[in-house]
Amino acid sequence: VEVPALPPAARARAAGGWRGAMLPYFLFLPFWFFLAVGLPAAQTLHALQTKDEPEAKKTWLFYWMCFVGASWMLHYFEWVILIPFYVLSFYIDLYYEAQLIVAFLLTCPRFLMIEKIRIVAERDAHMLEPFVQDAAKRAKDQLIPLLKLAREFLQSQAAS
Repeated sequence: VEVPALPPAARARAAGGWRGAMLPYFLFLPFWFFLAVGLPAAQTLHALQTKDEPEAKKTWLFYWMCFVGASWMLHYFEWVILIPFYVLSFYIDLYYEAQLIVAFLLTCPRFLMIEKIRIVAERDAHMLEPFVQDAAKRAKDQLIPLLKLAREFLQSQAAS
């Protein structure tokens, strides 16, 4: 039986050829910690010390709110984000490098993408209000009957 040949990228990966081109895994945590926590913490403290720039305070408050939201989202939904990277991993692993690039673009003073995202979020936040109100109304309409059923069930269990 003839074994099919691996694609060139898979052979290079199996031989360890491309591993040298990527960042070693033991360096990810210190780099990520510096880019996602250390640098923003220093910039946040600097923004808090300057009295003239309320926009900088807004930007870093927005960053920390996004940091908490993204941490929560990654905790529960990282498997969804990993799907395209899993397909790509047959050729080259880039998931952790992508995280570092995103953290760098968000926090590096030269790019400071978090400020651009904050400005867009402030400008377009009014468009989310009808959506949130509609979703809350639908949730309320569906939860009230369920809560009534649960209350009736608990009362029947308590009576018996």
